[in-house]
Amino acid sequence: MDITETYKYPEGSSKDEETMKNAERTYKTHVQYDDEQGVEMTLEIPQERVKSGQNFQMAVVFRNLSEDTRTIHGRLVGSTIYYTNIQKAQFKQETFDITLNPMESE
Repeated sequence: MDITETYKYPEGSSKDEETMKNAERTYKTHVQYDDEQGVEMTLEIPQERVKSGQNFQMAVVFRNLSEDTRTIHGRLVGSTIYYTNIQKAQFKQETFDITLNPMESE
């Protein structure tokens, strides 16, 4: 028995499109700016829907907006999360160090 319609708007309906747009605004591109250090971070993820188990590419872009060289020490963690905001599984964990010259991006 398919119970999808009991908890989700019909695909293609105006309510479904509104829900998807809200999710995209929340999760599509996230920009953080550290005013004190002058570093901007942008997360770029795919525009198309990604099905469970399907590979996808994403990018984390750092930009040094200051006039000084900056070194970023970070940790990236990727998890599968249900629409209910419950974490299913962690699929990626990586630490990194990036040194950026003034006005440089990577």
